[in-house]
Amino acid sequence: MFYRFQRFMYGRYGLDPLGIALAVFAFLLSLFLRFQPYTLIYLISYIPLILAVYRMLSRNIQKRAVENQKFLRVARPAFDWCRNLGPRLRTWGTHRYFRCPQCKQKVRVPKGRGRIIITCPRCGVEFIKKT
Repeated sequence: MFYRFQRFMYGRYGLDPLGIALAVFAFLLSLFLRFQPYTLIYLISYIPLILAVYRMLSRNIQKRAVENQKFLRVARPAFDWCRNLGPRLRTWGTHRYFRCPQCKQKVRVPKGRGRIIITCPRCGVEFIKKT
C-alpha cells in the first residue's frame, strides 16, 4: 500500500513550508469562519487547503520551488522571531536584551544592575544602558 503511494508521488513536488503554512492558514480560517451565520463564507476556508494540495501534487517542481523561495524570503523574519522567542521567555525575569548600536548584534545582560557599560562581543563597541 505504501509502495503505491510512493510510486504515485514520484515526480511530484510534495510538502514544503509554504504548503504547511497554507494548510495551517486554512485550518485557522475555518475555525474563525465557522461561527459566521452564512455557510457560503465558510467555504472560503477551503481555498488555501485546495491550493496546498495542488502544490503538493504538482509536477512542475521548478515553479513550486521558486514560489517556496519567495515565501521563505518574506516569512523569514517571522520564523526568526518565533525561534528566538523561546530563549527570551525563559530568561525574561533574569536578563534583558539590547542591540549593539553599530553592528546590531543582540547582547544579553543581567537585570537589576543599574546603569552598566555593555561591550559588544562581535565588534567591541561599548555602550551604556540601564538594566
